[in-house]
Amino acid sequence: MISVYIPTHNRRILLARAIQSVLEQDHKDFELIIVNDGSTDDTAEYLDEVRTRDERVRIINNNKSMGACKSRNLAIQSAQGEFVTGLDDDDYYRRDHLSTLLAEYQKHSIKNPAATVFSGILKKGVRGERVYTHQKTVVRQSDIYESNWVGNQVFTPRRVIVQAGLFDEEMPAWQDYELWMRLVAISGEMHCTGVPTYILDQTHPYERISQKRPDLLRTAYLRTCNKHYSNASVRDKLKLRINYHSYPQVPMTFLELKEYLSHGLIIKPLYYFLRKLISGTTVKS
Repeated sequence: MISVYIPTHNRRILLARAIQSVLEQDHKDFELIIVNDGSTDDTAEYLDEVRTRDERVRIINNNKSMGACKSRNLAIQSAQGEFVTGLDDDDYYRRDHLSTLLAEYQKHSIKNPAATVFSGILKKGVRGERVYTHQKTVVRQSDIYESNWVGNQVFTPRRVIVQAGLFDEEMPAWQDYELWMRLVAISGEMHCTGVPTYILDQTHPYERISQKRPDLLRTAYLRTCNKHYSNASVRDKLKLRINYHSYPQVPMTFLELKEYLSHGLIIKPLYYFLRKLISGTTVKS
């Protein structure tokens, strides 16, 4: 059985679409765990009605908002399925999402029972839909410092994500990315299905990581450094910092650019530096 978890907070309209996309999956052996994270709208009443219609739906109600990471961890800890995967309440699945993930896992699990897989992504924007191309077919430890090549969800045995330590509840950003770093250390490789069965909706007005305050991004970056630098090479450390500098609201100094260039890291940092210089977020030093 597959356990699907959805944390939600005051997004009842979007949540209904997410839930429906899970209930309509062509793979039927699943449970859906929805964590109502202290919603103050009519989410609780709606979820009570959904639960009466489908016995595969389980509800966890937080009396007050505890955050998405805590909510995800509560769902994973209570999950009864052999496998777990997630869905954000503002996104939704294509009908063959779970079956495609399971088939990809089964391809790799013969040699690696701890295999971790992820789907292709279809980004839904105000100008239409397009396939998300910032993914690798295979993500290894050597790749993960450079960027989050996975996305915001994975599919893996529940025991593997528990072994990895679940989501870091103190991270103000990069929550998924930092967990993927720990997961790939266990699984060795993470494999993409190559099929865009996860629809990432960017047409709504809610906050996205690209809009987060610079201080929160810096806190997340420094916490990630503290947790992972002991196993990283100098080049990997620089790649992680370049990834941090990819956000438009994060300043980059000329000295930092020179350091990247001196290690043969040229294209990305130079692009980010020039973009920041034009926008005025580069710090001169």
